[in-house]
Amino acid sequence: MMEQLEEKCFLDESETILNKKAVYEPTKGQRFRQVVCTRGWAIATLMMTGTVLVGVALIAAFARPAMAPCEVSVAGDNSAALAASAAAGGAASSESSSSKHDKEKGGEEQTYVATNGEPFPWKELRLPKTLVPQAYDIFLHPNISRSEFSGQVEMILRVMEETDAIVFHVNELNISNVAVHMGKSNTTFSQALAIVKQLEYKTNQQFYVQLAERVSAGSFLKVVVKFSGELKRDVMDGFYQSSYTVNGEERYMASTQFEATDARKAFPCLDEPALKATFKLSIVREKKHISLFNMPLMTSEPYGESPNLILDKYNPSPKMSTYLVAFIVCDFKNVSALTRAGTLVRVFAPEDKIYMGKYALDAAVAVLENYTSFFGLPYDLPKADLIAIPNFEAGAMENWGLITYRDTAILYDPAISSQDSKKWVTQVVAHELAHQWFGNLVTMDWWDDLWLNEGFATFVEFLGMDVVDSSFQGQNSLSMESVSALYKDSLINSHPIKVPVKNPAEIASVFDSISYEKGAALIRMLESVLGKSSFRKGLKNYLTENAYGNAVTGDLWRAWQQVSTVKDLSVSEMMDTWTLQMGYPVVSVAWDSRTLHLSQERFIRLEKKDPEPEKEDFKSPFGCTYLTFKLHFLLAMWEQTGFFSLVPLPDGVDGDNVLWLKGNKDLNGFYRVNYDAKGWKKLTDQLKKDHTVFSVSDRIGLMEDAFCLAMAGHLNYSVVLGMVEYMSRETDYFVWKTVLPHLDFLSQRLLLEEEYDLLRDLALSVIRPRLEALGWSSAGDVTTRQLRKSVIQAAIDYEDQASIDRATDLFAEWKKNQNYSMNNELRYVAYQAGVTYGNKDDWDLVYDRYMDSNVASDKEHLQLALGTSRDVRVLQILLQYTQDSSKVKTQDSAQVVRKVARNRNGLLLAWRFLRQQWDLLMERYGVKSAIIRRMVLIVSNFNTKFDLDEVKEFFKDKELGSAARPLHQSVELIESHVVWSEKYMPEVKSWLQKNRRRR
Repeated sequence: MMEQLEEKCFLDESETILNKKAVYEPTKGQRFRQVVCTRGWAIATLMMTGTVLVGVALIAAFARPAMAPCEVSVAGDNSAALAASAAAGGAASSESSSSKHDKEKGGEEQTYVATNGEPFPWKELRLPKTLVPQAYDIFLHPNISRSEFSGQVEMILRVMEETDAIVFHVNELNISNVAVHMGKSNTTFSQALAIVKQLEYKTNQQFYVQLAERVSAGSFLKVVVKFSGELKRDVMDGFYQSSYTVNGEERYMASTQFEATDARKAFPCLDEPALKATFKLSIVREKKHISLFNMPLMTSEPYGESPNLILDKYNPSPKMSTYLVAFIVCDFKNVSALTRAGTLVRVFAPEDKIYMGKYALDAAVAVLENYTSFFGLPYDLPKADLIAIPNFEAGAMENWGLITYRDTAILYDPAISSQDSKKWVTQVVAHELAHQWFGNLVTMDWWDDLWLNEGFATFVEFLGMDVVDSSFQGQNSLSMESVSALYKDSLINSHPIKVPVKNPAEIASVFDSISYEKGAALIRMLESVLGKSSFRKGLKNYLTENAYGNAVTGDLWRAWQQVSTVKDLSVSEMMDTWTLQMGYPVVSVAWDSRTLHLSQERFIRLEKKDPEPEKEDFKSPFGCTYLTFKLHFLLAMWEQTGFFSLVPLPDGVDGDNVLWLKGNKDLNGFYRVNYDAKGWKKLTDQLKKDHTVFSVSDRIGLMEDAFCLAMAGHLNYSVVLGMVEYMSRETDYFVWKTVLPHLDFLSQRLLLEEEYDLLRDLALSVIRPRLEALGWSSAGDVTTRQLRKSVIQAAIDYEDQASIDRATDLFAEWKKNQNYSMNNELRYVAYQAGVTYGNKDDWDLVYDRYMDSNVASDKEHLQLALGTSRDVRVLQILLQYTQDSSKVKTQDSAQVVRKVARNRNGLLLAWRFLRQQWDLLMERYGVKSAIIRRMVLIVSNFNTKFDLDEVKEFFKDKELGSAARPLHQSVELIESHVVWSEKYMPEVKSWLQKNRRRR
């Protein structure tokens, strides 16, 4: 599922780019690519020496754990390059302390009492292993006008162990009848079995059927259950209802969202990912509607006595997990195309929006064809449907053959939508199609291995993006995903990439940037070790061997181990230390005339010596020891003692003449690199002299590491702020996308300080040259246009009057004529300026046009602009609108609240709103809702001890569900802001005062 829509905004927006598991170790397969300035003979010497070092490191395979990449580049007089690695250790374990208890804070111990008051016999959250589903035959009759549905499911179950009980999942369904038949095959059931008892236990969402006799292993059961349920609105899980407007007419549809544990809300089932089966569907609809299912339609025929009802019957699916089942009833239209292999691809949307589906259709065809080649396996279903859902909590959902999307993630209008919108559509389409192999064909065995689905889909989506349009620069975008994960994983309240989860709320909480972005970063790191050829061969083997089944992380490691050509490499030893615990290291690098010095420690944004008791569950069981053993290298090439490494420089390289040294080349490794004062000065000098010597990813890494190291006290801010000066010549969008949020972080901390004006002057001194070079036109490729938007927006945020005037002029033209031809990239800039610097009439105009807008991306821009008003009364009105789905869609409620909280005039309003509405919000959305997870993040904008204490006090006795970890992370961020203000703000102020910029 594409939760990245949430994770892109996971923390406060000043820190998202610092944001949609681990001990550091250099890999045995060290292949350090270099950016160098050396004489030819020095290059040859370097390469030979580097090869020896790599070979020597490989001999250390006995050392546990194995190594992960630490790439270092050196540029010296007449050129010199060096490959080196930093070693580390730490025991791997499958245990995690992120979830040791069965109850949420403030919850009740489980009593295992059924709804009728009797004891419930089954006392585990996971279903018993006595029965395995083979097939489901589902009949559904949704009544959209009455907001209800009824149905019947036939479950064919194989008896694995002798039993007299059946346990399956049910949630918010009324069970009217259960019948059980037994047979010796999965097609013939001749014996009806008497039922002694039926019990429901709502806490674990389980239904228990006690049989009058025991059934033997090897036999089969047919369980027929009749049920009914409510087709709810504004609750975006299970089988639910959405509304939309076409030409002023309000219409309704019904659709599904089952990941992770909500298939049980639509039909009784054994709702665990490893319990795969085939699925058939028969569904009743009105003539004015169509229905859709994972598989193609088989027949349609009249249903019952009503001439208005049709029964659609669908072909059976391949074996798949319950969370991938999907069915929809709507009146949408579609556009379609065929892949070269003959797969039918269709995009569905309301009839007045279907023209906006053409871009996603073309992208889907191109990506599907590319993935077939990349994975070495064909797409297995005869069709792939992509459909825009009017009210959808996630970004998208990968249901096999019927992929559901939020409308902003699939609809693109070239006349109005921005390049950001185009890129987002491409990215989400590519992500969900990657899941058709990773997740659907091969599925994780349990939710603790969610990263197998999401990490790979995130890694592969950028390959798919480049297939559609290489100007998206997918690999640089992937570097930004690494940056996002590094930020999130620097928190004490992070979690291992593989983390035990039990109840639905815990499962929901791991749909975050650790599973997505960190998972992708680790895959990229391993690819750099194995090489592309072995990497792809291992992927194909993994998918082939586990097709239509389930897998665990170890299965993936074995597939790569079998094809690895890296001598003595143990993939599992190397990667277990990254996936079984949280965190990552900062590698410190220094050198003298003959030796490179490497040391490392865990990087933590705010380390607390005495964690609070409730945070014990969020601590890594491995602690933060990265080197716990001594490596003995042959030839005495590497001397290792404790936490410190001494690596001789190659012959012919004089450390005194090295121009600069850059670690973690191209961000292939998941760690940060720190340098001594000399190292940072040489890098800064090179940036100012010619920054293009470094790749884009290297510049991203340099600036990201510098800011984050300073934020955590590892580096003086004088170094970082001195580096910022080179940005006036930086022309790459991704580097600016890295630096601007860091400047915003500083501005948020200094906002009420006298030196804020000095920081603003510094920011504008580097922004204005880029703005002057780019202008306000629509010229350039995708990233050029994105950069233009970013620097103009930044200029306005830093109150550049010329930019404000230009943006408000655009707004004035649009105000007079809604069809005013405007640069699409600057629409939001104009809307925001109009609201921020306008009056209530301007706000009302934007709100009215937001309500009338038919283009999803533009509607979102208008909606976000509403939250930038300086009028607190207007902001309070907007917060109230989030409780009325006719004014703000349920899917957007958290986004609007968070936008208000990011407004300096709205933070306290949003915080008061959250406190006042907390109980209603929890009742409305539920304990596992992503909306709740997003809303609690508003508190991370606070800076003071007073606010910190208030947040802790309010939440100390609240049931949090899946919002528990996001809240702990937000509290940690406030703590870090308090510490930052005490420790580092004086240093920043001092530098700004000494380095004043002219206005």
